Amino acid sequence: MSPPADGPRVTVLMPVYNAAATVREAIESVLGQTYGDFQFLVIDDGSTDNSAEIIRSYGDARIRLEFNEVNVGVVSTLNRGLDMAQGEYVLRMDADDVCLPDRLSQQLKFMDKSPKVGACGTWVTTIGEKAGRILKYPCSPEDIKAHLLFHNAIVHPSVCLRRAAFIDNDLRYDDRYPHAEDFELWQRASRRFPLANVGQVLLKHRVHEQSITRQNQAAQAETMRLIDRRSLLELGMQPGDDDLSLHRRVSECDLGSQDLSADEVEAWLLRLIGANEKAGIYSPTELQRACGELWLRYCRRVLEKGNRIAGRFFRSRMARYLEPKKRVALLAIAAWSAIVGS
Repeated sequence: MSPPADGPRVTVLMPVYNAAATVREAIESVLGQTYGDFQFLVIDDGSTDNSAEIIRSYGDARIRLEFNEVNVGVVSTLNRGLDMAQGEYVLRMDADDVCLPDRLSQQLKFMDKSPKVGACGTWVTTIGEKAGRILKYPCSPEDIKAHLLFHNAIVHPSVCLRRAAFIDNDLRYDDRYPHAEDFELWQRASRRFPLANVGQVLLKHRVHEQSITRQNQAAQAETMRLIDRRSLLELGMQPGDDDLSLHRRVSECDLGSQDLSADEVEAWLLRLIGANEKAGIYSPTELQRACGELWLRYCRRVLEKGNRIAGRFFRSRMARYLEPKKRVALLAIAAWSAIVGS
C-alpha cells in the first residue's frame, strides 16, 4: 500500500490516558524531531484529568487529536490508531516517554535501507524509578525471533511499523492477550517477516515499578501461559501445567522461594533446543545462543545469592553457546564473590 502522494510519510501514534504529568514532555520530544514530515496522531482514551487541555495548547498543525467516548483500553485504542494512520510508517510513542531528537530520522533511515523488515525497535535508556539504565536488545531478525520464545525483545513504544506489512498480513493487537499484547503481536509478526532493533539509544523509556496491580499481575500471568503454550505447541511439544510454569520461571530467571535448580534449567533449555532441531522454527545457532544467555543469567543470579555455581556453569553444554568474553565475565564475578564471601 503506497502512502498518499501529498500526505506525511509517517504517523506518530500516541495513546493518552490521564497523563497530564508527563504528556507535555512527550509531545515536545516528538515535535522537536530533526525529521519533520509526520502526522502526530494522539488518541485520548477517556482521560479524566487535563491531558486534553495540555494537548490542545499546542498549535502545531501536525497534531491530530482524537477522542474515545469512554475508556476502552490500550489495545482498542492502538487498533483504532492503526486504522486512522496515514503514510508508509507508524511510529509508536507513549505519553510518558521521551524521544531523542533524531529518533524518527534514524528509524526511517533504517527501515528505508531494510525493505524486508516489517518493524524495528531501538535500544532505550530508562527514566523514572530506575533511571539511567541502558537497555540493549538483540538487533538481528533471527536473534530477536529466538529471544521471543522466552521474553519480549522489542520495547513497545520504541517501535516503527511498516504499515503495509501489517495490513497485508492482517496483523493487529489482540485483546485476548491483556498486558502482553505487544509481546504476542511481535511473536506472530516474526513468523511473517523480519523484525529488527536499531542498535542505538533513541528513546527515554519510563519504568514504573508499581504500574501493574495485583489483579493485572494475575491477568498478565495467564496471558503469558497462553502465549507460552502456543509457542511450545509450535515446537511440537505437548506442555503440561508444570512445563508451562517451568518455562516461564526459566524465561524470567525466577528463582523464587524454592530454588530453581541448575539441573532443571539446563534440562529444559536442552529440551527446547532438541525440539527445535525437529520443528525448525528458529535458527539453531540463534536459539542456542539465546539459551546460553539464559543459562548465564541464571548462574549470575545464583552467584548474587551467595551460592557457588561457576564450576557447574562451565561443565554445561550451555556455556559453549556463549561468546568467550561472556564466559570469562561470569568467571570474574565468581572470583569476586569468593573473595567477598571469604
